[in-house]
Amino acid sequence: MSKYLPWKEFERDIVRKLKGAGLSFVRRNWSPQFSGKDPVDILAGKYVFQLKYGDKPNLKGAWEEANSADHIKGRIPIGVCRFKKERNTLVVMDWKTFENLLKTVIYDAN
Repeated sequence: MSKYLPWKEFERDIVRKLKGAGLSFVRRNWSPQFSGKDPVDILAGKYVFQLKYGDKPNLKGAWEEANSADHIKGRIPIGVCRFKKERNTLVVMDWKTFENLLKTVIYDAN
């Protein structure tokens, strides 16, 4: 078994969940990511996702990597982490993005 298999499965799981949430245009950023030119794991329209998986994944580091990507211009960086021994997934975004998300949810609920 490849040492990367759990991480790849985590990435596939996040893509499935994003597609299930209605983001049909989501795609893994597979080739550029491993050529060393692009740290972003998943592209989803106006969002870019950087994932971290392991014993002590760095959530802030995931967001910082997504935020520093070359193609971030006009896109929203999101960091996503999952600890190896857990199935909980954590997400980090800047406050303005979170606030806009809340406004959307409140608007849709009315």
